[in-house]
Amino acid sequence: MATSSSNPSGADLVLGSIDRLGIGVREIFRHAGVEPNNALQHLVRKGRITSVRRALPQGRAYYLPRGVSPLAARALNHRLAQAWFCLVHARQTLALREAEVRLLLGMRAPSGMHVLTKATGSAKVLQLYVPTTRDVAAGVIRMVERSSSSADVVRAMGQGYYGFAVLLPWLSQVEQPLRQALRGESVPGFADLARRGPLQEQAPFEVARVPCVETLALALKDLRGES
Repeated sequence: MATSSSNPSGADLVLGSIDRLGIGVREIFRHAGVEPNNALQHLVRKGRITSVRRALPQGRAYYLPRGVSPLAARALNHRLAQAWFCLVHARQTLALREAEVRLLLGMRAPSGMHVLTKATGSAKVLQLYVPTTRDVAAGVIRMVERSSSSADVVRAMGQGYYGFAVLLPWLSQVEQPLRQALRGESVPGFADLARRGPLQEQAPFEVARVPCVETLALALKDLRGES
């Protein structure tokens, strides 16, 4: 379909994605099946988004919604993790705004990053957990306990409509042990988690590996199948 030079193909899609995710990365868009070059240049030129140059490995830029300041390290890694999960790992996944989460789950809905996904079949809301320490099990337990303070959320968990996605570092060695613990199997380092019963039978759980700033280049290289 023809588009005018003032509105290049994909510009609305790219802008909407950056507005929701709070970040855009050229190479991540490409792996999601979108060629973003013309759209990004157009949106920067029109002042709709901001380019933060040479902030990522190999001189890559990232893009932010208009008026947003460059991200601190932790926020940048969290936004990258969410963008990778939505655009590369789990297609048919939409980052949710806080007001949308409350609309779906009530005013006592947990805070934090949430997505709406149909990647595994029926639609569900997932709270994203990006570990910042090595004690992944303790973080998962805290997330589940905090979320369980709302009766509406507990009900949604039981119905399979609300769950959790644990986004591990790209080079993590605990993906398989974590999956076993979520099934209720006792494995070293995850005994406390396993003792809570098969959590994946109490709520939907997903486990994925995502890059941070330091491993983004490696993750992109792995996606391309390069050694």
